[in-house]
Amino acid sequence: MDFLAPRQEENNFLDLVEYLKRSNDEYKRKIAFFIGAGVSKLAGYPLWVDLAKSLKESFCKSGTREINDINTVNELFNNGNFKRVLSFIKAKDKTLYEEEIKKIFNECRQKINKNTEIFEIIAELSKLNVIIVTTNIDMELTDALKNRGYNHKHISIVPIDGYIHGKVLYHLHGRIDQPQSWVLTDDDYAKFYSNEPQRCNQFLNELFGSIRVLVFVGYSIEDKVFEKLLSSEYKILNIFWIQLYNEKLKSKINTDAKYFESILPIKLITYKNEEDLINLMKTLLNEVRKPEQKELS
Repeated sequence: MDFLAPRQEENNFLDLVEYLKRSNDEYKRKIAFFIGAGVSKLAGYPLWVDLAKSLKESFCKSGTREINDINTVNELFNNGNFKRVLSFIKAKDKTLYEEEIKKIFNECRQKINKNTEIFEIIAELSKLNVIIVTTNIDMELTDALKNRGYNHKHISIVPIDGYIHGKVLYHLHGRIDQPQSWVLTDDDYAKFYSNEPQRCNQFLNELFGSIRVLVFVGYSIEDKVFEKLLSSEYKILNIFWIQLYNEKLKSKINTDAKYFESILPIKLITYKNEEDLINLMKTLLNEVRKPEQKELS
């Protein structure tokens, strides 16, 4: 594997392997994998910019829109306020908002040649007694778990269910088949993180209070979950950040990693592209399955 900082990241990778090898005893359900948009992107699902662009185009196509509304949504998009684009369109036309998002995600789900290998690998991790949390609203992890004999009883949609102990997969920001559960707009974030009963916020409090190891895959360090970690004190032993890097991102990742390492026990593990992430996760799973043990560095 070709890491950004080979020696340190290889040690970080081996540390993660060793924690996972202990996930059936002392770290049973003490390790949580957080799966972000960088993972679902591998199967063609949209990032914020893609989703905002599609919604904006559909919204503006209608001949009944007021010119001020069209100008507002275009200005928000051009300024990079993608969540506000979603918020504005949802407020103006909730039916279009929900139908367009469902259409986009269902089209991605039904693609014949999409790459779902990463979801199958993550689903295999469920056999290691780890907790899987995703902020993605697509169905890919649900489908991969069902391929392994799991059903709805093993899966929780946090904005609806709150924190339910013992689940295999938690959809922290909702799931595509339950529009009332989506956490996509600023109002949604306020509803589920700030306003009572604060289901997403309470979930993170409960989870972070009980686990020892966190693994982020395909997450931006500016995400709400990182913000939550910074704002509270939890006895988390190690935080592994598996993150995309390239020449464009290298400087920012180095700066972010150094900043957060001074506050949180973050260990960086980088990958260069989609194929590299799949190989990294596959290697991780294979290494964990090997019988030999070694001490943590």
